[in-house]
Amino acid sequence: MDGADKLKKQKGFSEIRKPESVKTERVSGNKKNNPSFKRLRHEIADFIVNT
Repeated sequence: MDGADKLKKQKGFSEIRKPESVKTERVSGNKKNNPSFKRLRHEIADFIVNT
């Protein structure tokens, strides 16, 4: 039971984050050389690593 709850929780997190990362990937093709966008991506990456 405990493992299932843990898995459910992780799945919820990935579902919450997925649209954001998909959006980021889609835009990254258009704005590759935009410095502020690069900084934003690093902040998102740091946030994901730290959570």
